[in-house]
Amino acid sequence: MQYRALLHGSFELFRQAAPVFGHGSAMATKVFWNNFAYWSFTCHYYQQDLFRLKGDDQLRVGAIGRRFLELTSHMELLLHTWARMAPERPRPVFMQAPAFPSVLIEAHTAVAKKMSLDETLAYMQRRLEQGLEIIGEIVLRIVQVLGDERGRELLDRVQFATWGVPVPRRRTELETLPSLERRHRLPDLARDVERGLGPVRRHAAAAPAREMLASIAGC
Repeated sequence: MQYRALLHGSFELFRQAAPVFGHGSAMATKVFWNNFAYWSFTCHYYQQDLFRLKGDDQLRVGAIGRRFLELTSHMELLLHTWARMAPERPRPVFMQAPAFPSVLIEAHTAVAKKMSLDETLAYMQRRLEQGLEIIGEIVLRIVQVLGDERGRELLDRVQFATWGVPVPRRRTELETLPSLERRHRLPDLARDVERGLGPVRRHAAAAPAREMLASIAGC
């Protein structure tokens, strides 16, 4: 069952990706998320020999894996829909490799670490919780780029309200601060995402877009 789920998830990475390949911002976001999910779950599934587990132990691993695959499927749909709704002209922009320290560097280097089953499950669960925060950051970025009307249309199309991804109101409110104060107060993962994907190019209606998102996913 886990093998079939991983195979299906791999197909999903490419099934909806064609529009994303021609959209620089969406493609950079796809690479960021795909790397995080791959290093956080898939690599450890094999590196820690979890594929050899049976019974309840395999079910415990599978529950985390299915949530990672579910979130990845959501992300692929989000990026596909964004690329279709708001095509971008190619721009000569350099996207740097993950900076050190960062969540991506930590996830990559942790692949070499041998862990017990309980340690691995705790590690994967922590990465899964970080993944929810990362997706919240990505959605916040996108709706600020699109503005409130198109941002709402995007979230409706992908049924974002059903994802179980929180975007705390206290986080959206940081976007109203002066740039230096905002930077100092950003959560670590928010800073990682911004360092990896670059500054947000905000729409004139970014403020109502943030309020719209907070009304859907705020807490």
